[in-house]
Amino acid sequence: MDAAALSPFSSAGAALRRQASVRPDAEALAFPLSGGRRTFAEWLEEAEAVARGLLGLGLEPGQHVALLAENRLEWPISQLGFALAGLVSVPLNSHYRRDDLAYALDHSDSVAVLLSRRFRSSEYLEMLQGQRKQFPRLQHVICFDGGGEDVLAYDDIVKAGRVSRRPLPEVSSSDIAALLFTSGTTGFPKGALLNHAAMLADSWGSARRLRVAPEDRWTSMIPLFHCAGCIMNLLGTLQSGATYVGVPAFDPVAMCEMIEKERCTLLSGVPTAYTAMLNHPERRRYDLASLRAGTCGGADVDGELLRRCAVEFPIPRLCQVYG
Repeated sequence: MDAAALSPFSSAGAALRRQASVRPDAEALAFPLSGGRRTFAEWLEEAEAVARGLLGLGLEPGQHVALLAENRLEWPISQLGFALAGLVSVPLNSHYRRDDLAYALDHSDSVAVLLSRRFRSSEYLEMLQGQRKQFPRLQHVICFDGGGEDVLAYDDIVKAGRVSRRPLPEVSSSDIAALLFTSGTTGFPKGALLNHAAMLADSWGSARRLRVAPEDRWTSMIPLFHCAGCIMNLLGTLQSGATYVGVPAFDPVAMCEMIEKERCTLLSGVPTAYTAMLNHPERRRYDLASLRAGTCGGADVDGELLRRCAVEFPIPRLCQVYG
């Protein structure tokens, strides 16, 4: 079966261009807890600026660029910027500590990294700068929260890209789109290379099974560095013309409040998080009736948990996913 039979799009960039063409003013990204929203047209404009800005630094299609951040607005913009530039995205686990980060950057052959300065107790930029000499291939460090010595500011990359007239490359479905690391439970994490066709087929199939439509608003407890986050959730909403509603990190009360305020229709999570929401004493204060479907994965789940969520949230079409 060829790629065209598995997704209507040849690449993530092609999907974004299509949605920006047919529904430019529809909300594509919403990060209400961190204050950012973008329409499809705005997402495309900023992603193209990121793409041109990175190519303007001397990066070339096919090179690897790492992402180290919590779920924030700049993440999906950067992911699509990489796709439009023909670069390979390397999502890094936001729980990495110094040695994990060193291993991943070295083994991924990343020539640049875009990152948050810090998140919670993790000082990402400080961790990286303290061992930067170990990574001779790493040419550029770009911080979402402003620049500094030997550190470029994300905003400056975007500004440079907006005035650039550099043509963007043709990207095919067989081009490598991402390098994702395994969890490393049985040894060192292994890098898995995924092309555009594979990522789009996975997310398109999931979205079709869940009947995702442009009026849907899909939120998730899952970090964007995980395949369920950056592929199933993000590319599923993108291909469907729906809205991705992001949260920096999971908190049961904050999640309930956001679902109510944003009128989210789909929810993705893991068994422990669903249990935390289900059993939280404040859950019943919130109206979650906008939810119509969702996914639960990442670990084995008791069928009784799914049944309770279906009835008590309610979220009637909650299903287990794996793979």
